Amino acid sequence: MKTERSFFRTWTLFATLNFVISTAAEPTGDLHTALKHAGRNRNELETALRKVPGKDSEHLVNHASQYDLVNLNAQHIVESVTYARKVHEALPYLGEKLGNELWRRWVLPYRVIDEDLGLWRKDFYEKISPLLVNTSTTKDAAEAVLMWVWSDHLNDSTINLQSTTAEGRNRTTSQIMASKESACREFNLFYVAALRSVGIPARHCMASRWYQRDSFHFFTEYWDCQLKQWVAVDTTDDEKLNAEPLAARIARGRWNALAYYAHPGFEPEGDVYGKGLWASCVPVTSDIASLVKVSLSIPMLRDGATVSAYIWNSGTWRLIQTSKAIAEDHGELSCAMEFGKCASMDRPVLFTATDGESLKWAVSTISGETNTVYLKDVEEGDGLSWRPAEVAGVAARNEPEQEELNRE
Repeated sequence: MKTERSFFRTWTLFATLNFVISTAAEPTGDLHTALKHAGRNRNELETALRKVPGKDSEHLVNHASQYDLVNLNAQHIVESVTYARKVHEALPYLGEKLGNELWRRWVLPYRVIDEDLGLWRKDFYEKISPLLVNTSTTKDAAEAVLMWVWSDHLNDSTINLQSTTAEGRNRTTSQIMASKESACREFNLFYVAALRSVGIPARHCMASRWYQRDSFHFFTEYWDCQLKQWVAVDTTDDEKLNAEPLAARIARGRWNALAYYAHPGFEPEGDVYGKGLWASCVPVTSDIASLVKVSLSIPMLRDGATVSAYIWNSGTWRLIQTSKAIAEDHGELSCAMEFGKCASMDRPVLFTATDGESLKWAVSTISGETNTVYLKDVEEGDGLSWRPAEVAGVAARNEPEQEELNRE
């Protein structure tokens, strides 16, 4: 993704921090409640439930957002269930039939994140499944799918995507194929859909914010059925085709986020990435990097206070993690947080804690394997001013990789 040069900004604490209590949309509950919430669209959902009866279609309706309940048509559910069931078996590259919990969350859904509703599963299944006939492991199958994304197989002019700069669109997979270009957010959406179409559990992931430079990045994780673990893939690494392991990218600073997340699969509300609703996402930092532990000591707040961590990115403090504080025997609160280790850990992290009435804060680096940070009261006149060290020098050192970093 295109980077921006950080520059000196002075912010007061109260001007830069906007504490908003976000409440997720009301759960749809059981099937009866979901259908009730569908309003005039109830007939479409009931038609789908009749055509593909069973727990799978009921699961999709039960977990649909309010927007989807009133906008889904029967075919969205029918096609998703019908073709997902075709690959819910002991395929050679899966080794065994997936458990329902893994399959329904990371294979069955009719969309990947918050892209526009569309029909894609049948088309992807028919295009990709013949390419996997001779694959015997999930890794081989996932690599074959990635090559399908990047290559013009069988002169199919709808494939062969090209990497471009950042975008904020919510296009369907069909629209992405038609344009033949995309950036990391849509590229990984496309790849996740492709993997799911052939039965491989996959999830759309995000480096919440880069720690040592502006912007952020998206990637994919798929479930390796032989290793029994999630494996990260950077689909926009077209030149190296992921030949460089993520550990090596972190070691040389190419990947440098403190927190990584997977999209929850079914959104509690729209745009969880953009709104920074990290508590709704699945933490995957331990899949990507070694962990740095931080213990926060918080005086004189009520039990259950909200604790937040921010890093400086694109000219302001950006939220990267939230948690809850717990009461200790001595009357203070504590909170444990974990972050991904980066090649350089010299930039500060802003920590805040609030119980809705009082606010505590601290700014600290977290350079060690374990760190203790003490939060203090906010006093009148407190201000927060910070400038990234050696801005010009950092930019100069990164210049040879600038084109590569812009795609990320």
